[in-house]
Amino acid sequence: MAIDYTVKAIPTMYRWRLYRSRLEAKWAAFFDALKWTHEYEPLDLNGWSPDFLISEDESRCWAEVKPITDFDQGIATKMEVGLRGLVNGQTTWRDHLLLLGTSPVRHPRGGVQLGWWTALLESKFLQWQEAFLAVAPAAHGGFQPDIVIADRTRWLTVLGGQKGKSPEEELTKYLDCRQDDILCCWNRASNFVQWLPRDET
Repeated sequence: MAIDYTVKAIPTMYRWRLYRSRLEAKWAAFFDALKWTHEYEPLDLNGWSPDFLISEDESRCWAEVKPITDFDQGIATKMEVGLRGLVNGQTTWRDHLLLLGTSPVRHPRGGVQLGWWTALLESKFLQWQEAFLAVAPAAHGGFQPDIVIADRTRWLTVLGGQKGKSPEEELTKYLDCRQDDILCCWNRASNFVQWLPRDET
């Protein structure tokens, strides 16, 4: 889906930080609700300035926010070039790319899709995949919201570094767990930013 840049972004103040658009501020409020550690516009890479760095333990997820509802290869390629320059083309499971759209959405096959994800492996980027937000097992025990990637044989969490097999048996219970709570969390964060008083936006 082509981005309509004739629609002017609305700079929005959230928690004493001015975001370039209301959409970015909504995602920041959502990350806060999930208790994810994040930094806005952390640095400039080669031709790309990530909107967010989401970090947890040793994982770093570089995120871009765009007003899209479908995967955009042009934006994805720009992100890949930027990350490749950061890691000098070396393999790393520490750094991930996450492309975010207008909102998390309930996926037809189950779960809440957060956006699209990739990582660098043996100097090549993996194929971009749908990234889900799920209440997944945490490395320190218990459960926490995490970014989950799955294929036919395995699943992994991006932030928590957990892995598992047989997603049909294991992953489904995580993807289907608390979907309504996750979407309500987005709605609350979105409403909070949407209705800030005019002198704060």
